[in-house]
Amino acid sequence: MELPIIVAAYAASAVVALLATLLFSESIDRVLKTLIHEEILTAWTLFVKFGLFVMTFTGGMPSSDVGKFVGFPTPAVIPPVVGDGTLFVMKSVGGSLLSAAWYLLVFFGVTLTAGSAARLIMALREKREKEAREAEADKLASVAAVAKREPHEEVRIPEPPKRAEPEGRRPVRKEEPAPRV
Repeated sequence: MELPIIVAAYAASAVVALLATLLFSESIDRVLKTLIHEEILTAWTLFVKFGLFVMTFTGGMPSSDVGKFVGFPTPAVIPPVVGDGTLFVMKSVGGSLLSAAWYLLVFFGVTLTAGSAARLIMALREKREKEAREAEADKLASVAAVAKREPHEEVRIPEPPKRAEPEGRRPVRKEEPAPRV
């Protein structure tokens, strides 16, 4: 009776792992599709789903309780009582569900953080580009206004300021090698 209980517990854990992976497969695909480039998308989705399956399966294996069902009864090992097998299988299912929940919480938490950071960076980049376009439009408008007031003079568009070199840093002067004697 010991072996069937252990097999049932591991089978229940495997079924829960498979169901959790299938249930969240579409959500994992959609989330990763928004965050990861197409070239590596397939590899990442397989990796995340494999991780979910493994974590769920191993989370359902109550290895500390297996000793009750394996081996010969000794004074240190308490023999199983009626209902222990059912409790063992239920602990296996509960452990699998708990592991799946933690894995998915961490996965979706990390992807939510990454997605929010990406959106924030894009919004800041768009804001900077918009401000740069507005500044350039203002500069061109002021040059056009000067040109309207003084049509006989040549209008020069001011050049953007050049980047200053940091102090203490001088351009490297190339010297010709000394002739060999």
